[in-house]
Amino acid sequence: MKKAFFAICLIAFFFVSCDDDEKINPDGLVEYTVDISGTWSVVSVTQNDVDITGLFDFQSLNLEFVYDGDTPSSFKMTKTSGVPFPFSMADGDFTFDDLTYPTELAFSGNQSTSIKLAAVPLISNGSNMQLAVNYGCADNSYVYTFKKN
Repeated sequence: MKKAFFAICLIAFFFVSCDDDEKINPDGLVEYTVDISGTWSVVSVTQNDVDITGLFDFQSLNLEFVYDGDTPSSFKMTKTSGVPFPFSMADGDFTFDDLTYPTELAFSGNQSTSIKLAAVPLISNGSNMQLAVNYGCADNSYVYTFKKN
């Protein structure tokens, strides 16, 4: 009786220990570059948490981001004269400080500048993006909220 019980336990252990390994989704471990390609328009601007959107023609400010495959490539900016923005480049190149989990956008062309993201994480194919900059002194903080067109 003990031998039969032992044999049954041994056979049961064999079947339990021989289960197939679980399949891992190969795409589940891939990290993708954040994609913000397309045209973005300003919907609001705050200075030290005070809405100043109505003081300038901020709605004329648009940023268009272009990718080369899945790599950030170039940008174009259009705006009405006199609308404040951290740089005056009409076009150039852009990239992120980290392609998967960015906290800054770096712009380069006839000048170079980096702008922090006010709201992280930046989500691929999301519809909103906020950029935070300081003008003049560290106490003057501006947040530009963009909406994807």
